[in-house]
Amino acid sequence: MAYSERIAIITAEYPDIPAGVGDYSYKIKQALEKQNIEVFIITSKDPQIRDGKKIIKIDWNIKSVFKIWKIVKQKKLKTIILQYPSPFYGRANILPLLYPIEAKFLKTDFFVTLHEFSNINPIRRIFELLLVILAKKVIVTTEEEKGEILKILGRFFGKKIFVINIGSNIPRLNQKPNNSSKIITFFGLFYPKKCSTRIVDIMEEINKTFPKEFIFRFVGGTSIFHKKFFNKIKSYAEKKLDKTEWFINNPLEKVGNFLKDSFCAVVIYNDGASLRRGTLLALISNGIPVITNRGKQSRGLKNIENRGVFFIEKNEEAIHIIEKLKSDKKFYNYCFNNLKTFSKRFDFNNIAKEYIRLIKDEPI
Repeated sequence: MAYSERIAIITAEYPDIPAGVGDYSYKIKQALEKQNIEVFIITSKDPQIRDGKKIIKIDWNIKSVFKIWKIVKQKKLKTIILQYPSPFYGRANILPLLYPIEAKFLKTDFFVTLHEFSNINPIRRIFELLLVILAKKVIVTTEEEKGEILKILGRFFGKKIFVINIGSNIPRLNQKPNNSSKIITFFGLFYPKKCSTRIVDIMEEINKTFPKEFIFRFVGGTSIFHKKFFNKIKSYAEKKLDKTEWFINNPLEKVGNFLKDSFCAVVIYNDGASLRRGTLLALISNGIPVITNRGKQSRGLKNIENRGVFFIEKNEEAIHIIEKLKSDKKFYNYCFNNLKTFSKRFDFNNIAKEYIRLIKDEPI
């Protein structure tokens, strides 16, 4: 196949590492190549990461600068897109700041996609602000994230910052509503800042009201760094809940099979639900009603609030939502269809088209 452009995506995470940024990189690569853009992945030397013809593994040390230089020259790359942040680059690793500088010498466009800004520690935030200054174009996932950056750097930088929503990394397998299902699901990463025992506490309230009626399914991933935390959550859940199921660290392509037969889902985020949460979008795109918490960036969900996505403040408020979804099949079906319709805008083919417009210097 003759491609119209050649680019590289730099990402410290990639399947089969269980991480949202890696899954996103995999999906955007697939979507871009369908639209005639050849994509090389530059990623970590990690045994969890699958091998492939266009997957180049490197160590995140000073040698990476020279390695990337060589790759750009050999492959004749027009654009480099850095996916940031990720713990796999290493704590306080300043090397990603050198990549846009070398790109200037190579006369290669350098973009950065910032998956988080408002919810990260101050040191990493400084790194991200420097990347905004150094990059030719910056992609953020919500208008709120763009606003937070501009509060610090000023409106002058608004011309180089573009909002491209993320999509669901999980296939849309759920084709019809099922309010007779007995499965309530949590889907997410078992990381200290991504998951909390409050999820189990909410499920416990449901379990007390509907004893032995529901199976509480936990779907997601954890890393070698957080096994102790995962074991803590699992032990806590198994003590509190009558029936649990665990599907952990499965290949990305299989995860949809564990979501599609859910009655509803319970997910809690430390900064509240928003459109930059890939796990939430996966549930929405499969038409699964979601019980979650509100945050500063939740307004992007207003079209599905109380019509598929339900915000709670107190744990016991989940009971009324479960009762409504159980007793009113027509309302449940309405929620399913509303979520499916809403999710169409988060299709990766559409996301890839917006990336291509940026690569070709076309307006988005």
